Amino acid sequence: MENSKVYGPSPANVYILITGSIGFFLWALWFILFAKAWQMAVFICPVAVGCFLLGLYYQRKIKAGKGYYWDEKGLVNNMGKKPQYFYWSEIKRIGYETGKNACLILYFFDNKQADVQKRFGWKKPRKNYPLDISTITKSNEFRDELMKVYKEVWGNGANKSS
Repeated sequence: MENSKVYGPSPANVYILITGSIGFFLWALWFILFAKAWQMAVFICPVAVGCFLLGLYYQRKIKAGKGYYWDEKGLVNNMGKKPQYFYWSEIKRIGYETGKNACLILYFFDNKQADVQKRFGWKKPRKNYPLDISTITKSNEFRDELMKVYKEVWGNGANKSS
């Protein structure tokens, strides 16, 4: 059950974000110098700064070894300041949505929503929680392995709604 592998941000995404931000800066510079349209540059520069900072954020997470993993207790999102635990006993089922931004959706038991809300400090209880897996390395492997482990836990009866 123990998973020693951490599925973190993809280095390819970091490369795309940082080079894209440099491209946005150059585009803004072109608007200022040649097109004399500083209004477009004012719009483009915040986008470039945001892409650059997001790239640096992901780069720091890669170096720190942060990401998603699971253990005996449940699924762990270790991307923030402190790890977020989604306990197996709280997860009713795991769904998957495809598309441009593929994500896993954790559905909670009705009687566990208040516990999750209190632990994470959410203002309203949520029936589900989306995990954006389009930005992590080997997202298909992560999804398949997580589904296997979840079915294993569910099969052992550890996930009974109380």
